This record gives sequence, C-alpha cells and structure tokens, in this order.
Amino acid sequence: MIPHFAHPFRFEDGRAVVVDQNSDDDVWTCVGTIVRYLKGDRLAVPDFGIPDPTFTEGRIDTEKIRVAVEKWEDRAGVVITEAPDRFDELVRHVLIELKGAPADG
Repeated sequence: MIPHFAHPFRFEDGRAVVVDQNSDDDVWTCVGTIVRYLKGDRLAVPDFGIPDPTFTEGRIDTEKIRVAVEKWEDRAGVVITEAPDRFDELVRHVLIELKGAPADG
C-alpha cells in the first residue's frame, strides 16, 4: 500500500500519521478535508470545499454538502443527516457516514 499523510497532519509516537491509499481511512481523511474547508478558503482551488453554513437559519442544506463531497472525492458515497442539539436550539449537528468501502485500484 502507498502511505498518505493523514489530515489533519499530526504526529503520534514521534512519527507522522499516515493512512494507506484507497483504504476506508484514506477516503474518510479526504472527506474530512473537504468538509473542513469552506469554498474560497483555498486560493488555488476556490471552488474546493463546502458552502459556508455559519449564518444559516433553520436546517443545514445537507444536499449541498453531499454534492461537494462527491464532486471532490469520487470514491466516497455519503449519507448526511442533520439534527438540532438537545440543549441549544441554535446549534445543529451534521453526521456524515460513508456508504460502503472504496474499490481497490
């Protein structure tokens, strides 16, 4: 397997953390990277990432997040659900799950 640096980049036991190319961890790392960036954050690729949900009122548009993830990571099929916080009605939670494992290739 070909190692890729995990994102966010970090060290454990004095070594950089890596994931194997095309593993579930690799796909999940890529999905996590996509949803951590807002469109416009990366100057070289301004369309990369998800729309900024910061001042969204009501429900989060999970379809826009799904479209962004599947555009930038074609190995990932995702199921995205959104729900209010139990204690704070102004807080929304978004859960992203991978559908199946990526194909080896």
